[in-house]
This record gives sequence, C-alpha cells and structure tokens, in this order.
Amino acid sequence: MIWKEKTRGKAQKILERRIRLGNKIEFLFESEILQKELALLGQIDYQSTLFTMTLFDAIEKGNNSLDEFEKEYEKRVKFHSKFWTYNIYFPLYLNFPKRKIRIHNTTFTKVSFNSLYKLHDRDKLIAAIKASGIDKFDKTNIPKYALCVTTTGNNKFEAWDNISEQFYLLRGIIDFATLCDQLNYKFKTDSRTKNEHPQWGILLNTQQCSTEFITFRVSKEPRVNTFKWTKKQLKIFGHLLNISRDKSTKDKSISVVADCLRLYGQAMESIHSHNCFLSLWQAAETLTRSEVSGGKTDNVIKRLSWHLDNYSKMKGIELSESINELALKRNEIVHRGIDRTQNSDINLLKSLCDIGIKWLSYKQKSLKTINHLDEFYRLRTSNKAQRKAIIETVKSL
Repeated sequence: MIWKEKTRGKAQKILERRIRLGNKIEFLFESEILQKELALLGQIDYQSTLFTMTLFDAIEKGNNSLDEFEKEYEKRVKFHSKFWTYNIYFPLYLNFPKRKIRIHNTTFTKVSFNSLYKLHDRDKLIAAIKASGIDKFDKTNIPKYALCVTTTGNNKFEAWDNISEQFYLLRGIIDFATLCDQLNYKFKTDSRTKNEHPQWGILLNTQQCSTEFITFRVSKEPRVNTFKWTKKQLKIFGHLLNISRDKSTKDKSISVVADCLRLYGQAMESIHSHNCFLSLWQAAETLTRSEVSGGKTDNVIKRLSWHLDNYSKMKGIELSESINELALKRNEIVHRGIDRTQNSDINLLKSLCDIGIKWLSYKQKSLKTINHLDEFYRLRTSNKAQRKAIIETVKSL
C-alpha cells in the first residue's frame, strides 16, 4: 500500500479534485500543487515520469479511485523497473590537472570535448543545444574538455539526481581550492567563481544509443577560462579530493565539510551580493553546527570568533562586533528584505568560512563524528571555570 491509512482519506480527496481539474491551462498552478501533495503523501518523487503518466491516464479516463490509481502506478513501476545506464557529459570551462576524479564513490573523467562529436557533429550539437532552450550557445562556448560520469536510472532526471550531489561537491571543491584566502571586490552583478556553471549536459543512454539533454538556469553565460593553477591551489584541491573520495554517513564530521563546500560553491556562483552572503552564512551555520543549539546566532558568532582568533592572520584582534553585524545583516535580509551587505561583509564572512572549512578538513580525522565536533565546540567556547568543571567531572566517571 503506497498511501497509508492515516493519509489515505486526504489522498483520495486530492486525487478527486486533481481529476476534476483535468489539464486545463487556467488551473495549471493548482494542478501542480495538488499533484505534488499527492505524491509526497505517498512518499513518491513528484517529478517521477511514471507517476505523471499514471495521473494523466486517470484524468483521460475520468477515474478518481485511489485504489485503482495505486494499482496502475505499481504496474508501471514493475514494468519500467529496468535501469538504464547513462554517460553524462558536461562542458568543462575550467581545466584541472587530473584526468580522473572520484567523489563519493563516483568517478568523473575528463575527456576531450571532441569525443562528443561521435554523438553529434559540431553543428548538429550546437543546434540540438539551442533547441533544448540554450539560445546563446555557439562555437565560442566550446571548451577543450568535457566532464563525463556514468550512472543509472529509469530516466534522465533520475540519472541526474543520482550524481547531482557529487557534481555540486566537485564544483564546491574547485571553488574553494581556487578562491580560498582570496579577497574579491565586485561592483557589478558578477559572480566570484573561476568555474562557471555549465548551461547544459548531454546524456547518452548506452543501451539504446540515444541522447537527451538536461539544461540548467545559470546566472551568466559561461565562457572558457584560461585560469592558471598555483601550487597552493593544487595542494588544497588535492587534499579536498583525497578526503572526498568515499561517501560517508551523516554522523561523520567529514559530511559537514562536504555540505559546507556545496554551500560555498553556491555562494561563489551567485551574481547578487545578498545571495552570496546568505549562502556563505549557511555554510558558517553548518560549520559551527548551529542546528544543535536550535540555530542560535550567538553560538555561530562565538564559534566563528574562535576560528578567527586562532587561525587567521589577524590573530589576537577581537572582531566580535564585526561578526555580530554580519548576523544582524543576515537577519535583515531574511526577515525584512533589506540588503545592506558590502564587499567588506562578504569578504569577512568568506574569510571565516575559508578558515573554518580548511580547519575542519584537516581535523576530521581526530574529530571523527559530529558528536566529537559538537563537544569540541562546546568545550572550546566555554570559559576556563566551565572547562575545569567538565574535565574534573569526566575524571570522576
């Protein structure tokens, strides 16, 4: 049974209303919301092609029985249970000196972009990309290399979902390696990243020898980057790749590093200062484990201050008021819609994230779990009397 007894009545009413609305364009928004709610009640991916097909068949037949809908959906799932293997190719606009990279047990391989011409010749590839919705793509957008990853799924959306987490972690690693310890001053709507997000990916179904496209909304049109890696950047890049090879469980502190890097990548890709600022603040909250203390801003400020005082070039300079102002500006954006962020705010917050993420990436071996990390922060940000009492209590156990 997909829809459990406690939600079955609600699901039946939603299905009846959705069938009644049909496929009329004037009811599009309401139909989408109802469809999503129905899927979530049954713990189904609301974007599932099989779910949508079953729903459209029910609309066509005018059949609003949840029992019959459930049977038809299960039949489809059983019939389409075969997983396809996909090779997914993305244009690589920033080159890096490695041919193969493993991220969370998934291998990304750098290949010549020319290898995509085996799927489509250049002109047909450009035409196909434009037909998929990328209007401004032309031969000047073609880089030297592409990134290839192999995955499985019932369809292209499921295939993409299976590797999207690893893809965005890799992007975060590249952004952190190339931008860590750097200050940026932006006066226009421009992102900080050296590695622009691709507008598209091409999926090759290896069994059917057919291709499909997946497209992305990007903040600006990507162009080939002539960026030159420094020894320091390559060292950070190699270190982050090394600790990200295997997928860890959520209770490990290395998972905190991965989440921070994904958020860091989002921030660096943002073209608007408030979006960049908020993503960096989310990274700071993740780093300082704010969820454990109910999201208390005071703990975020205290723990960021500790990182700054112990690991920055400005060691010994007390900047709690400046960090506190970052929290106030974050609250103004989130709760009042007021953006007063400046380059200095973003640079300070980015510097705090740079220090903290780098610190945890090396400490994750000794602070193995999030429990270790939580206790470390609790002890480190306690005063001497509190620490003494805790140590004496532990000794007495």
